[in-house]
Amino acid sequence: MKPDRSCFCLNMNLSLVGAVLVAMTMILGCASVSRIKDFKVPFKGENVSLKKKVAIARIQNISGIKDNALVDNLETLVMEDLTKTCSQSLFLLSGTSQVLSFLENPDNKPSGGRSSLHLAEEGRKAGLNIIVFLSLTGIHLEEDQNGFLWFKKDRNSVKLTIRMEVFDPYTGAKILYENLSWDVPIGSDEVIPYKEGKISGMVSINEAMGEISETIRETLCKSLKELPWKGFIVHSDGDGVEISSGAEVGIHAGDEFVVYENYGTVGGVGGEQYRIPGLAIDELTITAVTSDRARGISASGKALPRGSFIQAKEK
Repeated sequence: MKPDRSCFCLNMNLSLVGAVLVAMTMILGCASVSRIKDFKVPFKGENVSLKKKVAIARIQNISGIKDNALVDNLETLVMEDLTKTCSQSLFLLSGTSQVLSFLENPDNKPSGGRSSLHLAEEGRKAGLNIIVFLSLTGIHLEEDQNGFLWFKKDRNSVKLTIRMEVFDPYTGAKILYENLSWDVPIGSDEVIPYKEGKISGMVSINEAMGEISETIRETLCKSLKELPWKGFIVHSDGDGVEISSGAEVGIHAGDEFVVYENYGTVGGVGGEQYRIPGLAIDELTITAVTSDRARGISASGKALPRGSFIQAKEK
């Protein structure tokens, strides 16, 4: 059972970099053209030993069907599937960690969308590499018959639609927006349970949940594979800096990273604000590590600005 897809996604290596260069030109002006020419895409130095930290918001049920057990079952399957299969990532479900409390009450705009700048800022504080939102947007019964005259047979199915949105805390950009839909054949004996709202108890639907979870997992794992690990400087003082990543993602004392500056933000469609990545400005050596934090000092001995991001140093 292959899903129907309606997808809008960005190629991180091309679309984002192009937008960044345009934004840099707007902000820095023509006098900085030579500097822009020297801009290096900060996607190198990938260290496969560092786990990418992924936050998944609780699945929203906006389908109009009030059988929340269906969403709970899917949520459990998705988390189990991701944890078993995408071993180079650390998956966290909102509601299980205090640092993900911002996902429980996202900063909504009047249009109902989420503020990209708010997600970026909170995601950096939590050391996240991507933020995922899943919504069950539709469940519809489709009753039909096929055949001819007295050979007609009932052909009933349930159409499920799920929306997937993936945000990058690196810029605040939405890097994936996809609507997935499945037509699940059901038996004639399952039509009444559906109409009574007992969808989570339907055998056909429960069997389909595994395939739906697999599609979500494949889509997310592909996005993660293409997105390099990044860390973020969340505090800076005279003794060094603190980053929002630690031992849980594989960081150790003595590890070295390249530090990239942050140019600030640039406006987008609908008043959205996005962060702009900059050039490499220094190197960072880790001196102390806890589970979800690490401290380090710069190679230059200078203070590193809060909001900068880091990537593993090429060896």
